[in-house]
Amino acid sequence: MRSALLLLLLLSPTAFAQDDNTHFEQLRKEAQSMGGLRVFLDQYIGECAEPIPGGGCEQRAQSFRKAAQGKRFYLQISEELATMLGPGNFDAAASRHSISVTPFFSAGGYALSQGAPKKTDAQGNPILPLIFAEGDTPAEWSEGRFQRLFGSRELRIEVVVIPQGLWALPKRGGGKILGVKAKLEGIRITGRGGVPVGFWFAAK
Repeated sequence: MRSALLLLLLLSPTAFAQDDNTHFEQLRKEAQSMGGLRVFLDQYIGECAEPIPGGGCEQRAQSFRKAAQGKRFYLQISEELATMLGPGNFDAAASRHSISVTPFFSAGGYALSQGAPKKTDAQGNPILPLIFAEGDTPAEWSEGRFQRLFGSRELRIEVVVIPQGLWALPKRGGGKILGVKAKLEGIRITGRGGVPVGFWFAAK
């Protein structure tokens, strides 16, 4: 009986959440923190749409890309920019839920994606396969409360990535979409107050 009780405790939702949070924290500690997503994209792409005193923007970007090769970076995506999230499965009986993530994170006219998109949809949005972050469901949540997380923009994202180069796609109406091809190592989605509500890992 004691062994069975211990197993139940180890497999409880709280135990899963703590394990996932510990794993993400380890990834974060091994990564270089860049703060917001736009800071990283501006430095990595280096298109410099706005004039910068002294010039040399592309040269600085090339140096940054060279130094970034094979390294992990920790990036934060605010509630306003976390438009790539959607509700997944809600299993009240198991106290678990999932959050769909389109692995295309944009800021300042650029984007970072899981791999490089090859085409766009009818609205001109790059097409990428969804991934799903999973989390424990608080006892006080209903499915309606879960759905409201997305409509009221209550979620923010933290990602750990390894950049792998640049990509470009034609933009509707002319021009091009510029982005960074990356390998996503881990995602942590948090709600108000910084409470984790979902995790995804490439490997664990």
